[in-house]
Amino acid sequence: MKDLISVFLVAISLSLLAGFGGATLHANETEAAEAATQSYIIQAQSLDEAVWAVEAVGGEITHELRIINSVTALLTKTQLEEVASKKGVIRTSIDGSVGASPATPGN
Repeated sequence: MKDLISVFLVAISLSLLAGFGGATLHANETEAAEAATQSYIIQAQSLDEAVWAVEAVGGEITHELRIINSVTALLTKTQLEEVASKKGVIRTSIDGSVGASPATPGN
């Protein structure tokens, strides 16, 4: 009978540990997703305001686009939300590649 109770307690302990391990794994995945950065274009009323907005949240500026008062920056989703709410920021957008489409005959 003691052996049966011991086996039962070990089984419950293992089940609890496995459950907590799964919660930790899920939390780590969520943290990793929140910490992932993406390149964004931040346009403001002036270049200085765009630089300030990104630096204020700890983002990494990768390029200055003076002609449109913008910077490209690596930001997390949380940082992007903070930047978007800063005074002087006009718009934010995902930075992506732009290319020419193939010409179609007759055009």
